[in-house]
Amino acid sequence: MKYSLLLLLFAPILALANPDEKPPLSGVWTGTIGTQAITACFNAGRYQKDTGNYYYQRYLRPIFLKSTDIGSGGTGTEWKENDGEWHMVLDEQHSDAVSGAWTSPDKSRTLPITLAKVKEFNGEPVKDTDGCWNAAYLEAIKPSPKTLLGPEQVINGVKYRKVSMNIETPGEPCDTGRRCMETIEIIGDTLAIQSINRQLQETAPVDFDDLLSCWQTSVLEGYYNLERIQTVNVSVIGPYLMLQIGNHSTCITMRPIGVWNSTYIWNLKIGEREDLFSWFQDDEESTQGTLEEFVQGDEESTQSTLAKFVYDRIWIDDLEYDLLQCYGDFDLSPDDYMYGDSEYGDRYRYQLVLSNSGIRFEVPARSNGSCGGREVFTFEELWPFLNEYGKAAVAQIRKSGAAKKR
Repeated sequence: MKYSLLLLLFAPILALANPDEKPPLSGVWTGTIGTQAITACFNAGRYQKDTGNYYYQRYLRPIFLKSTDIGSGGTGTEWKENDGEWHMVLDEQHSDAVSGAWTSPDKSRTLPITLAKVKEFNGEPVKDTDGCWNAAYLEAIKPSPKTLLGPEQVINGVKYRKVSMNIETPGEPCDTGRRCMETIEIIGDTLAIQSINRQLQETAPVDFDDLLSCWQTSVLEGYYNLERIQTVNVSVIGPYLMLQIGNHSTCITMRPIGVWNSTYIWNLKIGEREDLFSWFQDDEESTQGTLEEFVQGDEESTQSTLAKFVYDRIWIDDLEYDLLQCYGDFDLSPDDYMYGDSEYGDRYRYQLVLSNSGIRFEVPARSNGSCGGREVFTFEELWPFLNEYGKAAVAQIRKSGAAKKR
């Protein structure tokens, strides 16, 4: 059932209201609509003075309220949801009691309303200035952390399962909700697997506080479509486990907002993170010159061998003019993308993605998913730039692939 709220306050109360004082309705209230028990709240914060919330204690589904008297600071005479009206009166003698009546949209039904201010919760005073963000209002309706363990899966002999938390539809996987995060757990009892699982809790956690913050903003401020989603994709290449994490957030209390992706690789034999950059030789030449100079083919600029090789394929051969539209103002060089040497650090450094046949170099996309660039280089193409450690790693991948074919 959806309603809107019409509050008629006694004129003397409004006349005496000081703009610097908290609105008379700010805080948390309990009472009834007809015979149904409700809990309500009204915000007094600087940017939330025209919003409120309430729920039936029987159903625990929050309903957003918005004052139609924008800028009234919570003392407005009319609060809307969707249908219906609440006609209310604030007690003249004290500001901790409200009475009135709910009227249906067609005026055919009327139900009495009574509210009393909540002054204490769990032994602590309730601060009116906290409004709807107070535990006295949230405790009964906020989601509880409920972790879902997915079915066991096997990829190239490695057993794992997805671990997710969905506070939109608790107990359901992440494809059924707007606020959900997932990670993985490797199944096994070796020291290496135990080490990887511990690291996964740090690099790809299922963060309940993260999800709860987004849920609260969505419910209490009326932004119902806010999303916070984290999904994972698992690959096993030779002795290496690769986890690709996709993040998406539109929560205004979150940073960053937008789309961002991360790739993590572990050595399954020793349980340690693998840095694909460590597979390559150190370039002896330094890079001078800017992105624009390389696009324009400035022959006087010097390039690092691997950095130039990758840069030419991604930026010049594939994207050509588009790269200047996206990244020209950053004035970055091939080494900046390869090694993160610029003032932006790793923000625009290549992300390396491993496969059975080579390595994909990706330029991170902007937060809205635009721009970016990627190119796959086969191991044969990269062989001249690999160090001994990298060549040994590639040999293990090839050996593993050959064994599967037999």
